[in-house]
Amino acid sequence: RPHTKRRTREKWWWVMTASSSEVIKRQTVALAASPSLAFNNLSHNGASCAFIHQTEVHFAGAPVVPTPVVGAHPVMSVKWLRTSMLVYSTTVAITFLSWDGAKFTELLSFPIPDRPVTPLRDRVARGIALLQKSNSVLVGSATGAVFMFHIGQNSVQHAHTLQGPCGIICDIAAAADGTTWACADESGCITVWQDTTQLFSFPQTGHPCVSLAFYDDCVIGAYSSGHVRVFSTKTKSKLVEITAHSRCINAVAMHPTLPMFATVAEDSFVRVWSFAAGCKDFRQHESIDAGHLLLTGVQWSGNDQLTLAAYDTPELVLLPVDSHGVGQQ
Repeated sequence: RPHTKRRTREKWWWVMTASSSEVIKRQTVALAASPSLAFNNLSHNGASCAFIHQTEVHFAGAPVVPTPVVGAHPVMSVKWLRTSMLVYSTTVAITFLSWDGAKFTELLSFPIPDRPVTPLRDRVARGIALLQKSNSVLVGSATGAVFMFHIGQNSVQHAHTLQGPCGIICDIAAAADGTTWACADESGCITVWQDTTQLFSFPQTGHPCVSLAFYDDCVIGAYSSGHVRVFSTKTKSKLVEITAHSRCINAVAMHPTLPMFATVAEDSFVRVWSFAAGCKDFRQHESIDAGHLLLTGVQWSGNDQLTLAAYDTPELVLLPVDSHGVGQQ
């Protein structure tokens, strides 16, 4: 790659596609605080982005930017559910907030159960997903337990605590059918569930599976080893393994409508992957060198745009992505 084209300090990025390469100018959104180094540290509700900064949750991008949520304990995970509910977890509690466009209202603060004579790490909650059909929220924990909450019209209630084979949970993702979901742990094990029923597991790999996404009946897992593995819940088998990055992947984001997903990693690369129907013929669609940025979160903020968060960088990056031809293989 020609060194003269790598002008990241001047806000220019080198983009490589399957057939060409070009230099693009990045757009940024200034932040009041910089994102922490945490897996999946960016969530988008269509109007506003939320991210973790130490013991706080900060926001950007909306016409009315919410006031930061400030606490006393480290925040481990944050996620917008639809446009009006925010869920975040700390080392002591899982909190549900309702957003009316002007202010937050707390619906529930659920204390994470503490087991006797165990380290504080066992109280960490991480990984948040919404089951559309039952209107339930799933939150993982460091004990391997998954807490299920039922969302009412103006209330949230703890409904179940599910214990499967998972160890320390890193992430949870839900499928579009509204009932199927999966959790991934620090051993690389991915367990698939149907509502409250455990179905089966894909074996551990020895490296944490830090981020999950669904496309139809396929589970996409991103690992600290830099690999992406895609599994079929229909055949209960691994479909493909991709050596995607040279360092730990920190987040994966599925495109809202197309068979395409993005990954970001500690190697400072953004990579966009596309595939054909049936989760076949995976290929690298784009590769973007972010230079000095340690990328920690990624979200689709439109059909042709990614929003990126980087550790210790007081700005979000808006990155155009050409989706022409995707889904037509």
